[in-house]
Amino acid sequence: MKTNIHIVTQWTAEGGSTESLIGLTNMFNQRGVSAVLYGPHRYHLSKCNSRLLGKEIPLGQNDVLICHLMEMAQRPGCRKVILSCHEKHFFPIRQKNISGYDAIQFLSAHQKAWHQFSGESVIIPPNLPPIQPVAGSPDTKDIAGVVGTIFAPKKTHKSIRRALRDGMRKVIIFGNIGDQNYFDSRIKPLLSEKVIYNGQVYNPQDIYNAVSCVYQSSESETYGRVKAECKLAGVEYRGTPECDIDIDILSDDEIFQRWGALLNL
Repeated sequence: MKTNIHIVTQWTAEGGSTESLIGLTNMFNQRGVSAVLYGPHRYHLSKCNSRLLGKEIPLGQNDVLICHLMEMAQRPGCRKVILSCHEKHFFPIRQKNISGYDAIQFLSAHQKAWHQFSGESVIIPPNLPPIQPVAGSPDTKDIAGVVGTIFAPKKTHKSIRRALRDGMRKVIIFGNIGDQNYFDSRIKPLLSEKVIYNGQVYNPQDIYNAVSCVYQSSESETYGRVKAECKLAGVEYRGTPECDIDIDILSDDEIFQRWGALLNL
């Protein structure tokens, strides 16, 4: 009997968790396992097999349900029900009703330890975009990048100031504005000929080709997607202790094997 995977999240606007779930959906479909990503925002619709969240999800007895940012008090009648956890403070598991889940997928051992979860779980890092090592050139020497959604927990302003203190000749900010008030009050005053807001760049290769190092100063990280991308690109990562955590970088084949074992594919 065919297995369909339904990935359901309460957030499909721009952000790291959305990119990870898009990558997961595409990975399943590319390997012949039918998967659909459901969410309330429109960002994901052109990037994978997807639907807007709203209508009833056609969940069969042999299907798999993977949920993100959702409590689950009662288990649905399907083969597997998995909570895909991409957060720490924003979705503290100890304060949520998750009794309807069979297991939790964490992104890193660091994240699992923070949640102090002792139930059934597995650590599967997110899918990463294909990034080739950058060649480097005199044109990018001492150009710093600040990468990620711009809002207070990411401490974008702190990264800019750290880069300037280190003598970077230019700082380029890459990312969507998640909090306009934070951008206007903390980022705009720092913009100049040396500090440039570049906006969202959808091909990460273009980001890492343009810089010699990347600064990150987040309050905390669950996986460290920017650090992982820097490793793939061979670009120096300058993170603060709160976000410079140990991570595993796996190929899509290795990630699929872990999901396959969890879901009995």
